Amino acid sequence: MFERYNQPARRVLFATRYEAGRLGGSLIESEHLVLGILTVRDAIVLALCDDLKVDPGALCEEATRSVPRGEPIPTAVEIPFSADIKRALICAASEADQLEHQQIDPGHLLLGILRDHGSAASTLLRQHGMTLRSGRAAFVSCRQRLEAQPPTSPTGSGHTNVVAAGRESAGDGARTHASTHSSAVEQRRMAPLHIGLIGGIGPAATDFYYRRLIAAFARRKTPLELTIVHADTPTLLANLVADDKDAQVAIYTRLTARLQAAGAECVVVTSVAGHFCISEFEAVSPLPVINLLPVVDAAIRSRGRKRVGVLGTRVVMESRLYGQVSAAQLIPPPATMLEAVHDAYVSMAAAGQVTTAQRAVFDGAVRHLVDESGVDAILLGGTDLALVYGDGQSTVPLVDAAGLHVEAIVARACP
Repeated sequence: MFERYNQPARRVLFATRYEAGRLGGSLIESEHLVLGILTVRDAIVLALCDDLKVDPGALCEEATRSVPRGEPIPTAVEIPFSADIKRALICAASEADQLEHQQIDPGHLLLGILRDHGSAASTLLRQHGMTLRSGRAAFVSCRQRLEAQPPTSPTGSGHTNVVAAGRESAGDGARTHASTHSSAVEQRRMAPLHIGLIGGIGPAATDFYYRRLIAAFARRKTPLELTIVHADTPTLLANLVADDKDAQVAIYTRLTARLQAAGAECVVVTSVAGHFCISEFEAVSPLPVINLLPVVDAAIRSRGRKRVGVLGTRVVMESRLYGQVSAAQLIPPPATMLEAVHDAYVSMAAAGQVTTAQRAVFDGAVRHLVDESGVDAILLGGTDLALVYGDGQSTVPLVDAAGLHVEAIVARACP
């Protein structure tokens, strides 16, 4: 169904699901689609709002108020489409066909909502002065106008989030965005998501994500938009041991606000241990969170593993990756080894390098898990274990949680 969707339109669907989960919707409604469209900040949509004198911030506020609220839903949980949004998506494709446009972009999705006169979102848009006739005319005009502008190099100054900005002037947002991002509309549409990394937990983990992302985007011949903020390893580990989720979520939320201000469109916690509060963080994060845990579970299931040993911090091992793996039985080292693995891992993560003694601890635990516990793979439940088992330095099949996470980030940012 979504083969015709260009990059920004796919981002809209991602943002729409995020808004539905953030607001606790049992269904993804057409109002969530309005929020998703405006969150993506597409140049044509912002220019369209400017032409029609529609305030995106006010529209977002009213759309947020109009939908039923519930408990936030983690991104790993599937939320079905409502009948309204299904009709809007069908109408969007019809609008693209009518305008003889090969691809579907956020503007077509907006027209699709307007075309379905019976939906709550369509009513909301009309109340703000946008009709199907005026919207279609403005869309065609803005598209032609922006496509005619010569390409310029983005400076980053146009990363204004209309949702976070509240009632910020739609005219200023559209003009700024058009001057920096939409002068080459096709370039803007093919641009990947701006990725925000919460790094520093620990240094080697940050380096792992950074290098892997650089290499992955280079292979795709795609520019990498990336911003990193620094968290603190000792603070994270103290909160992990104390199970102080609120304190760590507050840190993540503050850092994510910085990422959002820098133009990031999603956020990644570059630590397996740091995922101990990921569900709580997802519920309040100002940006969509790319969660590692469901990615690992899906990979284990696809590989057919049934008994998987796990290495990492004490909490990761004892909780069997926070109880988030249903595809296989996760088996930690025995109690006599578990503390030594934890201590070796924490010291290695803080230093950003592995010693010979620490490597011996990990290798001993792997041998025991294979020989005595009968595991058929080892889950690297800590990003810094790449220091030990990177570049195929193991004869045992590995499930590299951080490596899988990076693959998921690339797939999400550059589908």
